Amino acid sequence: MKHKLVFIKFMLLCLILSSCKTTDHVPLVNVDHVFSNTKTIEKIYFGFGKATIEDSDKTILEKVMQKAEEYPDTNIIIVGHTDTRGTDEYNLELGKQRANAVKDFILERNKSLEDRIIIESKGKSEPAVLVYSNNPEEAEYAHTKNRRVVITLTDNLIYKAKSSDKDPSSNKTEQ
Repeated sequence: MKHKLVFIKFMLLCLILSSCKTTDHVPLVNVDHVFSNTKTIEKIYFGFGKATIEDSDKTILEKVMQKAEEYPDTNIIIVGHTDTRGTDEYNLELGKQRANAVKDFILERNKSLEDRIIIESKGKSEPAVLVYSNNPEEAEYAHTKNRRVVITLTDNLIYKAKSSDKDPSSNKTEQ
């Protein structure tokens, strides 16, 4: 008899809880759709304090340009990065110079892409590799992975939505 009473109380509790209405609604996002809007992501690397594109990286940039021509509704997002050495101001400027070097390379070969290129500098704020080693060779290897430009082709609307969420004082530069 006691078990029946416990069971009845449990069922009443379940019934009461199931009738509660929640007001929180979490929208679902189709992740496949979001990621399908990114067409390509490439990286090229730079020497210490330099914004010069190496001959070996020109093939990568040619492929990016071909992809951009293949997808005319995409923007070419070029983001310059530096290693962690130097001041914030210096590194923001160097990251911008690197992004501009890539932009200039692309425009020398295809001027029609100009309106679709967006450059940005992150300076040293988003390292790809954190440098923890006291070994100078290991530390330098990590620094080389941070001296880069990341090139992404993304749908126009996706990038506009992302950039509208940013603080207007961000270091994004449209050109």
